[in-house]
Amino acid sequence: MNRTTHPGTVATPRRDDDASPADPNRFPLPPGHYWGPLDGPAESWSNYSFGTARSSVDGLSRWQRALGLPDSGIYDHATRTAAFRMQWAFGWPVSGNVSESEWEEVVRQGWRLPPISIDPGPEAPRPRRAVRRTRVRPGLVPAGGGCAPRFG
Repeated sequence: MNRTTHPGTVATPRRDDDASPADPNRFPLPPGHYWGPLDGPAESWSNYSFGTARSSVDGLSRWQRALGLPDSGIYDHATRTAAFRMQWAFGWPVSGNVSESEWEEVVRQGWRLPPISIDPGPEAPRPRRAVRRTRVRPGLVPAGGGCAPRFG
């Protein structure tokens, strides 16, 4: 059994020593943390930084893949937009962040983005071909008979 000890403490079993198998659908970030913008607070994981935990990148990739997004593992514009749409659909506060709630609905419950239906509106009139008509009236033709003035 693996035990972790620190100076002045008693050896205690580590959490991963439990006999029960780990839940593969468990939210991979620490409690209170979420995937969000790089310039967000300390709880916001964008996965842009060198040294980001592999479980964070793999977890966000899994969430993205489940929704049919490019599975970059990075909190990007497509991920933010998908989170916005999901939060709006559920009536949740809309932040664009991917927290444990969004993870649970997609990974455990199988929620998927509804298709976007765009009303094209009425048919637009076809553009007309532009025709340039130049009228030449007697007396307005430059000297020399050409259409452009002569310089020099």
